Amino acid sequence: MKDLKLILLFVLISFKGFAQLCTGSLGDPVVNITFGNQNTPLGPLKIGVTNLNYVAKDCPTDGEYTITDVSNNCFSSTWHSILSDHTGEDGGRFMLINASVTPDDFYVDTVKGLCGNTTYEFGAWVANVLKNSSCGGNGNKPNLTFKIETITGTVLGSYSTGDIQHQSSIVWKQYGFFFKPNANTNTIILRITNNAAGGCGNDLAIDDITFRPCGPSIVGSIVGSSSTSMNVCFEQQQTYTLTTNIGAGFINPIYQWQSTTDTGRSWTNVFNSVTPTLVRFPTGIGFYQYRLLVGEQFNSNNSQCKTASNVFTINIIGVQPRTSTMDLIACDGSPIQLTATLGPGVFYTWDGPNGYTANIHNPIIPKATISQTGLYTVQMRTATGCGVSEKIRLSIVPGVTAQIDASKTELCLNESAILTASGGINYQWSPSIGLTSTNTAITNASPTDTTTYKVIVGRANGCTDSSSIAIVRVKNPVVDAGIDKNIFGGNSANLTATINGAYSSFLWTPQISMSNSNTLIPTVSPNLSTRYYLNVNALQNCATISDSVMVNVFSKIEPPNAFSPNGDGQNDYWNVQGLNAYSNASLIIFNRNAQIVFQAKPYTSGWDGTYKGSILPVGTYYYIIDRGPGFDPLSGSILLIR
Repeated sequence: MKDLKLILLFVLISFKGFAQLCTGSLGDPVVNITFGNQNTPLGPLKIGVTNLNYVAKDCPTDGEYTITDVSNNCFSSTWHSILSDHTGEDGGRFMLINASVTPDDFYVDTVKGLCGNTTYEFGAWVANVLKNSSCGGNGNKPNLTFKIETITGTVLGSYSTGDIQHQSSIVWKQYGFFFKPNANTNTIILRITNNAAGGCGNDLAIDDITFRPCGPSIVGSIVGSSSTSMNVCFEQQQTYTLTTNIGAGFINPIYQWQSTTDTGRSWTNVFNSVTPTLVRFPTGIGFYQYRLLVGEQFNSNNSQCKTASNVFTINIIGVQPRTSTMDLIACDGSPIQLTATLGPGVFYTWDGPNGYTANIHNPIIPKATISQTGLYTVQMRTATGCGVSEKIRLSIVPGVTAQIDASKTELCLNESAILTASGGINYQWSPSIGLTSTNTAITNASPTDTTTYKVIVGRANGCTDSSSIAIVRVKNPVVDAGIDKNIFGGNSANLTATINGAYSSFLWTPQISMSNSNTLIPTVSPNLSTRYYLNVNALQNCATISDSVMVNVFSKIEPPNAFSPNGDGQNDYWNVQGLNAYSNASLIIFNRNAQIVFQAKPYTSGWDGTYKGSILPVGTYYYIIDRGPGFDPLSGSILLIR
């Protein structure tokens, strides 16, 4: 008997400190204090909830707390590094506490929205953050009491964790207990007391404080299946009956089935499904989940008072085919694409008339013929073994061959062309620029520039074809015979003509004293001033464009270096022979002091050795002769003698 007592005592000590959690069925959390995540504002708890001081750092000191998603190497790594909250959610936060030196109530909050006369499971996840090797292995251990009270102070339930042991790595553990408010109580006070003293240790993290309705067990099953989770090929699905076995404890229960297609993020009531059994009819491809909510009649208007069954999962996989044969019409000679329903990881096998086969999703028949009319079948099978088929009824109808005839394809200025299309009954021309009509078989085209016209020809059966034609607008070339030339008699000049644009031929006239007349840069050496004409024939002989260049032939100028205006009739004038042949020539004569004593523009006669009627003294004078554009100026000295 003594040994039996020792064994019983050991069992009791071993289980002391384990959480009292719901063993029946739970509902959705009425309250879920998660402390937020990376997508929610970061900051302290609301005023009055805790007597600890908030700090915005990873390692709070005695009497401080922080809200964080990570804690690294605090206090010379005497704390565990915590890299996430207890769920492992990316950026999920928790409350990290460095307890006060004296025991106290460090968390007091008011919770509203509970359902009266309903059993609730209170739960909270807690971790001792002090390493088991810290504080010489004798660190203070957190010891918490959770207490639920009415707003008047009546205790509805409490639970003490006992000493939460140090661990070699961070260990999250959920603690909790049951409580049941009376019918008129929907607001309670949550009080968390730290029973341990501060100092070295008594440091902890808390996460996910929840209140969930707890009720009798609701165990579901699928009739004919040993599991409540199944993968079913679309073509193999049946009508499934979902049933539940509801434990004793409900007084006047009400039922509501719910479904979700987003793995439980949101649940929707199934219409008119308010019994413990749900008949599920075949659906499309998708991931479907179901659950049964059960609550008391007196709380029927509050979904938060209900508890839920285990979740049923029916995953419809494979390919969802078309429900009927597809009819396709193709034109003889045109390509046609066969299409099948697209599905992940699907293998396709096609067969059709005349031994047609293909093994891709949407094969193309590049050039349909009348002989390919018929029924095409595609077998679609997934790697999981799901298989369905689809059919296409292909009809090949006479096609269209579009053709364009043009009265001419190269147009001179102000000309137009008649375009005639054939091959169908409907016509559509583009572009519309320069056309008299865009929807008739015959149209006149008079484009400003070279344009390619396209016509789409159609028949009543929907077949179309297109054809194109380029109408060239012949533009007159731009002709430039070059700049005028000035030469001295006996010399030659190179003409430099240009033709911009297309042309058929050109001709120089006259060709007197011209070499290489078949080039745009001929050499000319006329004895007299001559105008040469460059005549250019445009394409298609649309026009002849002309331009001319003047070649001026001048005598050589040799000004005398002395004269004697003494009235003896010999050399009384200083004349420049041939200078008057230069129509734009000018003459300036000045003395040693750069004073102009004679000037003539244009040059018509010589100098008599006077200035304003007065005889100038004997001496040397200077001249500058400007013969006009294209000639270098001449200069020199004149000796005036008497």
